[in-house]
Amino acid sequence: MGSSVHAYALSKRANSLRVQTAAAAWGKRGARVNAVSPGVIITPLAKDELSGPRAEWFQRTGGLTTP
Repeated sequence: MGSSVHAYALSKRANSLRVQTAAAAWGKRGARVNAVSPGVIITPLAKDELSGPRAEWFQRTGGLTTP
């Protein structure tokens, strides 16, 4: 994978595609499918990332929230 940044982005995209696929299938039955996919959440791991070599990426992504 290369880095956790790439894994994170890939997992976000995969979840988006999974929800789109489920929405198409369930939509035929009149149902809706939603996903909650927040940005970066301030956890101990995120705090480490914010002070590490990828700090700039985390700050650029915006949407930092506290649980």
